[in-house]
Amino acid sequence: MVAAPTKAVSVGLAAHKMRSVRKFISEHLGETIRVEQLADAVHLSPFHFARMFKQSTGQSPHLHVLLQRIERAKELLAGTDSPIVEVAADVGFRTQGHFTGVFHRYTGFTPKVFRLNAREEFSGPR
Repeated sequence: MVAAPTKAVSVGLAAHKMRSVRKFISEHLGETIRVEQLADAVHLSPFHFARMFKQSTGQSPHLHVLLQRIERAKELLAGTDSPIVEVAADVGFRTQGHFTGVFHRYTGFTPKVFRLNAREEFSGPR
């Protein structure tokens, strides 16, 4: 008995499509990003895109964007003196309250406490 030739099965989005999606997210982080926009960026239907994206990253597009916003917020909080409300707006949150709640859920810290801890790390023990 001869085994049938196997085809390489690609799981998820192609690397060049993931790069396009990541670039789009990065460039539009402060705006509302809809799955339809991400799907359009790689010429797929929203349903197919969402399924393929999750296969590629293990995350839904929405969660991935949210986590990218949190990472960018961490950079801004640690590296700038921008008011928290401004950081929230820069990473796509409409209100500081919503930003604070989401930030706390994913980091375990409020933005203010995170900023204070980040500054203590950089200044070192006294």
